[in-house]
Amino acid sequence: MTQEAMAWFEEEDEIGVIRCSICGVAVDSVEEALDCEWAPFFYEGNDQHGPACAGCSSALMKMDEFGEMEIKEEYRGKIHYLDEPLEDDGDYVFMGAIYN
Repeated sequence: MTQEAMAWFEEEDEIGVIRCSICGVAVDSVEEALDCEWAPFFYEGNDQHGPACAGCSSALMKMDEFGEMEIKEEYRGKIHYLDEPLEDDGDYVFMGAIYN
């Protein structure tokens, strides 16, 4: 993991709960996120987002030529991140997961 990623996780650890920026699933600590193979950050074009749970990472992302996680081309521009406001266009698609 890069130093930038570790620094991000350390900042989030001070906040407490860490939530996936795509589906909203949460873990209680940095250690739990690392154990569950979360991506601390990723790119959609030049825009940095994060974190992302292992499920969203494996389904929606790939490693780029620089070793950074990026959204697969077929999903670019189609994901609504939880930290962004909804546009009022009437079409909404939400992705979620339920774990028992």
